Amino acid sequence: MEIKVFDDLPRTDATPARHNEGRFAFLNRSASQYFERVRDLIEDWFSHLPQAAKNDLRGALRADDRQMESAFWELFLHEAYRCSGYEIEIHPDIPGRPTRPDFRMTRDGESFYLEAVSVGQAPTAIAEDRRLQDVHQILNDLEVQDFALELSTYTVGTKALATKRLRQTLKAWLDGLDADTVARSVETRTSAGFDALPSLDWDDEGWYLEFHALPLKEEARGKARSALGMLGPGEAVVVDNVTGIRRALDSKKNKYGQLDAPLVVAVLSNTIYRRRTMSSSRPSTGSRHTDPTKALFAPTASFRRGSG
Repeated sequence: MEIKVFDDLPRTDATPARHNEGRFAFLNRSASQYFERVRDLIEDWFSHLPQAAKNDLRGALRADDRQMESAFWELFLHEAYRCSGYEIEIHPDIPGRPTRPDFRMTRDGESFYLEAVSVGQAPTAIAEDRRLQDVHQILNDLEVQDFALELSTYTVGTKALATKRLRQTLKAWLDGLDADTVARSVETRTSAGFDALPSLDWDDEGWYLEFHALPLKEEARGKARSALGMLGPGEAVVVDNVTGIRRALDSKKNKYGQLDAPLVVAVLSNTIYRRRTMSSSRPSTGSRHTDPTKALFAPTASFRRGSG
């Protein structure tokens, strides 16, 4: 029986992905023709794997987003090197070692080992993001009239947010606002941006959220709609992609001991914020060093000769 990644089932739901919906769950149920092509491409690549490798990779592709991302990276690399004419051995044995690299690549009599590693959010950040996405989805499911909500998140609590009281408070707050009055007030006030809009702060068990009421145009009023209209910036964060890349490389450098061929570590740096261009051919303005370069080499310093 042929093993496939996605389920063979009728698909009728072409709605966008929900805030708290995993990538596989969305791809598996979407009736959109666009995502049908994505499924077909993944299935085509998957069909080129040896039968013995399919079960493990299939399970990872159908798992949570972090596992799916890592498995997709392995699948992509396998397909890329297959199309480049390499003979590929998956999880080759290393004498005296219980661990095995992802691939051994051979072409024109030369070989190297290839290890795929994905750099993303830390597990604590992933858990925090899941709690926040659950809140986004609950607010997206909340129906209101005449207004949409802007949400800025400043702090995410360590536990799931109790949302029943929040939903009740938001509905009562919006019901007490008049869209025409708010719209006129925005037009006449000298303050700009969200400061001109009614706001509500929510501080509960480590969560700190700020809401602004955005009045809808007259033709859009009087009909129930999703409460969540815009996600604000919250606060600025320090972006450090270098540490994650370096941590991934360090985890592999001594994992397999002395090998009979070079070890290449293929790093997928799929962080939330791409701080600098990942291409070394055209560094971004203001910096000569990309994040991968900084992860591989120690920071450099420049010296200016004194006049004395």
